[in-house]
Amino acid sequence: MPHSKQICPGLFELRIRGIQEARLLYMFQDQNIIILHGFLKKSMQLPMKEVALALRRKAQLEKI
Repeated sequence: MPHSKQICPGLFELRIRGIQEARLLYMFQDQNIIILHGFLKKSMQLPMKEVALALRRKAQLEKI
């Protein structure tokens, strides 16, 4: 906090502030940081469809 926080186990949000608020959803795998999804935030709450997309990508990567 205030730039990064855990959204759910293994999924984190990075906040980039500026004229528009950007969000990156990422995970750690071994010694790497993997960016799963990025979007511009338009509302106060984190959109669940964006989180769901990142979780699907995370699950796919964990299978490899």
